Amino acid sequence: QASGDEIDDILASLLSAGKEKSSSSKASGLPADVVAACDDDIPPSTEPLPADVKLSWAGCAGAFSFGLKLDLKKLTMKLRNSEFNPRKANTLILRLLNPRITALLYSCGKVLINLSQLEPDELRQVARRITRMVQKC
Repeated sequence: QASGDEIDDILASLLSAGKEKSSSSKASGLPADVVAACDDDIPPSTEPLPADVKLSWAGCAGAFSFGLKLDLKKLTMKLRNSEFNPRKANTLILRLLNPRITALLYSCGKVLINLSQLEPDELRQVARRITRMVQKC
C-alpha cells in the first residue's frame, strides 16, 4: 500500500501531466481536465438551475430490525398481500396498498422498505404499521 505522501505525489504528477500534455488525453479519448480531475478539484456550482430543470422529491427508503428471528412461512400464511418464495430469495415481500409500499422482511428480523414517495414521518408510520402486523401474527 502507498502512504499518504506517495499518494499526494502521484496525484500531483497526474494533475501536472494532465494540464501540460493534452496529447495524452487525446490518445485516451478524454479531455485533459477529466483525466486529471479528482473529487476535490471540482468546486461546487454557484450557477442557478436552468428554468426547464424541475426538482422533485425522489423518495426515501427505510430500514429497521425487529431484533429477533422471523418465521417467514408462517407470516406469509397470515398476512395479506405477502409473497414468499424461498427458491427465489429468502425474503418475504409485503405489499401495502395504502400507501403503496413494498417491504422486504428477512428471516433474521431486518426489514427494508423500498423507495417510496413518502416523507420521513410517513415512512415512520409505515414502519409502525408493519411492526404491528408482524406482532399480530
